[in-house]
Amino acid sequence: GGSLGEVVVFVAPKGGTGRTTLAINTAVGLRESSGQEVALVDADFASPALDVALNLPAEHNILDLLPRLARLDRDLLHSILATHASGLRVLLAPPPGEALDPISLPQVEQILVILRAMFPWVVVDLGLPLDEMAFAFLDGADRIVMNVLPEMVGLRNTRLMLDQLRARGYPEERIWMVLTRANMKGGVALEDIERRLKVRVRVQIADDQPLVTHSVNVGVPLTVSHPRSALAKGFRSLADMLVAST
Repeated sequence: GGSLGEVVVFVAPKGGTGRTTLAINTAVGLRESSGQEVALVDADFASPALDVALNLPAEHNILDLLPRLARLDRDLLHSILATHASGLRVLLAPPPGEALDPISLPQVEQILVILRAMFPWVVVDLGLPLDEMAFAFLDGADRIVMNVLPEMVGLRNTRLMLDQLRARGYPEERIWMVLTRANMKGGVALEDIERRLKVRVRVQIADDQPLVTHSVNVGVPLTVSHPRSALAKGFRSLADMLVAST
């Protein structure tokens, strides 16, 4: 609340679950739904994907901020953020293997403080592992959006991750569960998922792998290219719920 921005962090217990697609399209949806500026942060340092998925030139990344954190101002930050055609401002991750020293907890906190002061919405695509740096992003989150696939191995991994977040003391209402590929053939039923995870699913996102793959390959968020698709409607409903919850 207040004049500070809302930080929404997207997590998933393993790669390949559609977390980045969910983060990108929700960010676009937030911009449309709220009419406000949105910053999108690639915090998947092991396998960054936002530059590819949004077809952005990787001129600057988060490492360019670190030496200047002490005197970080709006102009400097704006010069380092990439601008996407959708209007999103994007803080990219370094190319894999380039971030040799992990970014420290105080550095993450400082970056979040300035982003939150500048943008009404800060969306973070958080990779694995859940190390101290990851928890620095999670500690700063107003909402933690976790996506789960309707399959048993994914459910087990999701439950383990939920347990980690609960053990860390994040309040239950801060963690939002989203079911991706919801109508997947042979998938586990919604009731079973909610019972196993002891959590309610806020939004179900349709299953359309060909459209997701196409969208990433052309570098255009599908909420932009296919706004009337079932997928785009799901992303938009999550964005609307986030806006309504502030």
